[in-house]
Amino acid sequence: MRLAALLLITSCASPPAAAPTAVDLPPAPDAGLAVVDASSPVEAGGETYSGDAATLFQAAQAALDRRDYAHAQPMFRELIRKYAYSRYAKQAELRIADLLFAQGKFDDARRAYTEWAHAHRSEAADVEYALRRADEAGKQLDASP
Repeated sequence: MRLAALLLITSCASPPAAAPTAVDLPPAPDAGLAVVDASSPVEAGGETYSGDAATLFQAAQAALDRRDYAHAQPMFRELIRKYAYSRYAKQAELRIADLLFAQGKFDDARRAYTEWAHAHRSEAADVEYALRRADEAGKQLDASP
């Protein structure tokens, strides 16, 4: 009985915790999202969380720039889902609002811009942009029959 209890206790004991590893943090907020140098994780295959997020953001942005909305929106949504803690996730939410506006879905775009501005109040320049675009979407709705 004692042997069974001893075996049970030793099998439940966890090994000592490993030392924490360094976390790859995204660049400072004032750095541009599209700026990537050849030595960055993005060019090296995106082997980090922020590098993978940057790679996906750039691919989605390229699709949006080509007006390939059918591919851009799912990529932005995947970025938000997989890399929710990256700074690219916030920008992806804003790009989805841009995408809705470009598709003429002004009511959805206005709602997305307004929600984004409310959720990210500390991003002053982007909040100003989102609110201005929400106003433009509202004007488009008012102008439509």
